[in-house]
Amino acid sequence: MSSRGVARWLSSVAWTVRGALALAVGGALVRQCGFLAMPAVLAFAVDDAVTAGDVPAGIRWAAVLVAAAVLQFLGMCGWDWFANAADARAGALVRTRLLERLWRGDGRAGRDGDAGSGDLVLRASRDVDIVRVWVHGLPTWSVIGLTIVVLIPGIGDLDPTLLVVAAATVPLLVGLNLFYPRRFERASAATAGAHGDRADVVEHLLRSAVTTRGIGAEHVLRDRHHERSAVLVDHTVRAGGILARWTALGEGIPAVATAVGLLVGVVAVGDGRLTVGGLVAFSGWMGTIGIAVQVGLARAAQTVQARVSARRLIEVLGPEPITGRVPTSAVGTPAPPVPPRLTGSVATSGGPVHLDLRAGEILAVAGPTGSGKSTLLAVLAGRATPPAAAVTLDGVPLADWPADRLARDVVLVPQRPVVMAGTVRENLELGEPQDTGRLVEALHVTGLDRDLGAALDTVIGDGAGTLSGGQIQRLAVARALVARPRVLLLDDVTSAVDAATEASLVQAIRVFARDRIVVVAGHRAGLLSAATTTITLAGVPSTDRPVDGAVSCRPT
Repeated sequence: MSSRGVARWLSSVAWTVRGALALAVGGALVRQCGFLAMPAVLAFAVDDAVTAGDVPAGIRWAAVLVAAAVLQFLGMCGWDWFANAADARAGALVRTRLLERLWRGDGRAGRDGDAGSGDLVLRASRDVDIVRVWVHGLPTWSVIGLTIVVLIPGIGDLDPTLLVVAAATVPLLVGLNLFYPRRFERASAATAGAHGDRADVVEHLLRSAVTTRGIGAEHVLRDRHHERSAVLVDHTVRAGGILARWTALGEGIPAVATAVGLLVGVVAVGDGRLTVGGLVAFSGWMGTIGIAVQVGLARAAQTVQARVSARRLIEVLGPEPITGRVPTSAVGTPAPPVPPRLTGSVATSGGPVHLDLRAGEILAVAGPTGSGKSTLLAVLAGRATPPAAAVTLDGVPLADWPADRLARDVVLVPQRPVVMAGTVRENLELGEPQDTGRLVEALHVTGLDRDLGAALDTVIGDGAGTLSGGQIQRLAVARALVARPRVLLLDDVTSAVDAATEASLVQAIRVFARDRIVVVAGHRAGLLSAATTTITLAGVPSTDRPVDGAVSCRPT
């Protein structure tokens, strides 16, 4: 994705919390007004009270200093409060979008294998947190802007020579911030990728610890972990070195300018062009400029890291802007009164497929590995758009459907579904309470009530390590049955179950398809027997039990 697209995506995240950010900016500006006022107040206090020996004036200026300190305190409280609220809401919203996509099999990285489950965890934690930190720091730019607007005329009013000294730092700082950010972004991207690679190896190592120990293969995983860790360390050190040089030079330039300015100021005081109080104000303001540069460099580095994390999140979420409205969960949504109709043509590696599916139809897609079964289902779910794909739902192209609406109406259960840590009930409900009877029935028809004992109260650990592959598949099917989408797509969901469980699943699919469309892909005869129509990619279609006039679906 282009840098402009990433910037638009990040901007959409910030826009969702614009109210809290606006209040944070207000608090930040109030705080900075009090902070910038203090050197000026000190200047007047030195000239009026210390130099002139006017005690009452000193008392008055001391009171003004206290008022400026109170202003800083109140502004800082508002700044922190609303910045924390903004970053927390933004993080929750992005993480919700990410989890909803993954739960529905719409996570691009998870579906296509671009990221293992360990790296997906990093995207939902580390990358989201980096975006949160970026959101939190946005009000700081208003503080930096106010500092520049106030101090340029302020220093110029003290002495034009001092303004020249301060202005001399500008081209140096601009050059510095043109040279380092791109290098740091490339290094950060490499570091993020190394984190993901190592996370996948760690997860594999933890899951396989028992089995590999029994066959003497634990050293293979251990060596792989050491290799990935060494790569991660190398990339981390490189990125850290770039950031260290960037930060050191950025902080050093204003420090040198402050030292030169003090020498110039001492001369100006001797010539009578500058008062002692003015020199005090200049020293305080140059210190403020140094702080502003430090904070600006930190925020610039955070922006670079946020762009890297945003690219990784977009790989899963897609390029669509983040909106503030949390989509309604598909769980428990009843079927609409209008029966669905799915039509179109899809080009697969096994040949073109023409579709005309109506409610009550179960289409089975068979074919050897690599023939395009998963690709076909991904296209029907609106997750992929290969050439010659023109699919419509109710006469509207899938590409024109709002993403949230499509996620509710079309649910894909992939071969490798995602399961969240928590109870079975939480996995089935996805945050929206449901009738316990419906949840129990979904577990029963998928055979999970026999496997999981207490069933709904059973706790699933991180990474679903307590479940087998077949149980994970069946839990995802149960979740889809509870969700009641208009179109259900099942990708080889009986590959790891016994014949009795498969028969129960087939019966549940037949009942589910009475007023919906179901498309199943796989090899098991029991699953294919549920179909009203079967096609075999890269082979001869079988249409033993077609529904007259309802389906025309064959390779050409």
